[in-house]
Amino acid sequence: MGPDCYRNYGARLVHASNPAFGEWSERKRSMEAQEALWQSLLDEMYELLMARFESEMLNWNSAAKKVA
Repeated sequence: MGPDCYRNYGARLVHASNPAFGEWSERKRSMEAQEALWQSLLDEMYELLMARFESEMLNWNSAAKKVA
């Protein structure tokens, strides 16, 4: 493009496809799915451990009341 065309028509962007973008997008989707799976497992484990903690706290409080 010369200066006359640039002045009359402005810059024209050329869009070229990026073959690596498809692979990257697929890898990103895969990692997000894996992350969601791990998060659900960790949430479930957290809920179980918090229920156990609450139970242990109740046992501890009742044992403390018996001693007092």
